[in-house]
Amino acid sequence: MLCEDRSRTLGSERDTGGADVRALILSVVVFAACAAPGFADTRLFASDAPIAFALTGPFLTLSRTAPSSTNPYPAKLTLTDGAGGPQTFEVVMRARGHSRRSLGYCRFPPILLKFDKKAARGTLFDDQKRLKLTTYCRSDPDYEQRIVVEYLAYRLYNLLTPMSFRVRAAEVTYRTSETDKGVTRFGFLIEDIEDVAERNGRTRSAWNPARPERSTRTMAMRSSKSSGGNPPSGMNPSSFSRAASDRNSV
Repeated sequence: MLCEDRSRTLGSERDTGGADVRALILSVVVFAACAAPGFADTRLFASDAPIAFALTGPFLTLSRTAPSSTNPYPAKLTLTDGAGGPQTFEVVMRARGHSRRSLGYCRFPPILLKFDKKAARGTLFDDQKRLKLTTYCRSDPDYEQRIVVEYLAYRLYNLLTPMSFRVRAAEVTYRTSETDKGVTRFGFLIEDIEDVAERNGRTRSAWNPARPERSTRTMAMRSSKSSGGNPPSGMNPSSFSRAASDRNSV
């Protein structure tokens, strides 16, 4: 098996059970193929084929401090299934999320990855600045199945509307050093909200009717009626409008 003798925890107890991650990802992608949306994507989300990468960083520290901290840590992401050989990117990672991170739901938190756009130019991560990574949460086998179900929910929502987040299935190896065998689990990358807005001819709005008290931080998408549904000419996607507008929110 690909992930035979995987670590149950990084650098410690070994896991001799569990499903073959590669077979799991393949079956999930085949099942979700019918949900492939017909709208333009960045290079990363233009394909449904699963990818494989290793993420190297201080995961023991990140996991231990996640409930009370979202401090950033330097890390390396090595794309291992590229036709041209392994590609390594310097990234910054931090714990993200709310209930999974701060309420003890997950022992291993979801992660936010930040890329250097210049370094990623011309690669699979071209034009990516920030990506959410949904991790395995816990080592229990049933938790991996829960992540699969979550991935499928995103794919099915893609079938219903283009105004939804694209996702990319991945075989992710988490390790604390270059010599650490690490732990390999199913996971998926989530499209950044700015890209969702841009390809749908929308801008970001600061208004969130569900949580108005946090509207300056929580972003929803809003129509660009002044430009016929398209972002104004010359607009930088990273500087989408933050003007609150419940009338145009979706």
